[in-house]
Amino acid sequence: MSLQSHLQRTGFLFNDDNVIDLYLSLKTSPLTIFTGISGSGKTKLAQYFTEYLVTPAHPVTVTGIPTPTPSIEKHRYAFVSVRPDWLDNKGILGYYNPLLGVYSITPVLQLVLNAIQEPTEPFFLILDEMNLAKAEHYFSDFLSALESRRYSPVTGLYETETISLHNAGSRVISKNYSDSNDKLNAVLEMNSFPDDYYVYVSPTSERKYFVPENILIPPNLYVIGTVNIDESTYRFSPKVIDRSHAIEMNGATAEEYVAYLTGATTPPTTPTLYSSLNFNVNDFTHGHLFISSRNESAILGDGTLNQVILQKTITHLGGLLTNSPFRFSYRTTNRLIQFVGNGKELWDNSHITFDDNSLLYLLDSAILLKVLPRLHGQRRVLEPLLRNILYFCHSIFNDGHYTDILNGNVPNDLQGIELQPFNKSIYRFPRTAHSISRVFNSLVKDNSNYGSFI
Repeated sequence: MSLQSHLQRTGFLFNDDNVIDLYLSLKTSPLTIFTGISGSGKTKLAQYFTEYLVTPAHPVTVTGIPTPTPSIEKHRYAFVSVRPDWLDNKGILGYYNPLLGVYSITPVLQLVLNAIQEPTEPFFLILDEMNLAKAEHYFSDFLSALESRRYSPVTGLYETETISLHNAGSRVISKNYSDSNDKLNAVLEMNSFPDDYYVYVSPTSERKYFVPENILIPPNLYVIGTVNIDESTYRFSPKVIDRSHAIEMNGATAEEYVAYLTGATTPPTTPTLYSSLNFNVNDFTHGHLFISSRNESAILGDGTLNQVILQKTITHLGGLLTNSPFRFSYRTTNRLIQFVGNGKELWDNSHITFDDNSLLYLLDSAILLKVLPRLHGQRRVLEPLLRNILYFCHSIFNDGHYTDILNGNVPNDLQGIELQPFNKSIYRFPRTAHSISRVFNSLVKDNSNYGSFI
């Protein structure tokens, strides 16, 4: 069963672009955040997407014999609701009780240990209502380790920093026993396994966890967070936003949803991009290696990509942001390039012709998910910046326009488009332009003093 069919059978109406966004965002980096109005399907899409990727595929059986029902491997994902009283990483990673000699384990740490134990399969953590507590307090260690994955030219391996869990001197058990003999037997059982063995599945399918002093966040672990923005939640710091892709979901209109529920929606007469894409675990995980085999230099040297469009888009956008608080970091530039490379790989694996329109679509998505969420602030800072990026999104934008803007001039043939009703057809990056137009209008027409994309 395809991911498209799986999502359709849930009875929920998900935006095609949002599904593609989620797939490519996680394929590019391990943290993706859903934002948008409450009740728009953020959590449901995260759950059903995860459910699909942790369900092993079953071969088609002989005609007449029932096909086995796929079984979700529940140990490969965790759904965790963030609590507002999380002030440190104990809510995520638990803590060691030296008096009992037992580690108080959490579902998140269990998931991490399961992922370490099965390094060739993807694992997923869903953090619901991620900003009910300050992510900088409870998630900082986890996030730093998550982002420290790197290729070491010394060892020739991909390495990552570790997180310290306890200082007991060796692994500890994670279940307390009232009987001292039972506890001693549990410790002896743990010590019968190698030091790097953290999960034992008993004959009754019970999982017993042995917690080491330090852990790394393995590359096969993906994190999806959902957030609502209201008076009961916290804003994310630039550290969190810069390390994630942010997908805004506001759901379908009431008219679209009613048509979907009543079956009045007319199916497309020709295959859409979404319906033609072959979403699959092998592509998603880079062949179960979880690290792309192509670095940024290789993608920028790929002759099958229009390098003029790709490189000028990134350099022009980066140039427009250079003298602002939101200038490109190395991470942002690399993520834009990798997003395009991963999209190209998905197109190729789906046997879809990749042309300049495909490249523009991927760049549009990458800018929307990676660059715009970083922009926020007072109107005096944001208004001219958004106007220039809106010009950049226009189909006729060229080197001359870019030079004019850097020199402090407004291009004559683009002047005033920010005040016109939004017209998707005039933009090469319509999704980005639409999002900018919405925030720009809130600043100018609604006379707001602050703007943000999250």
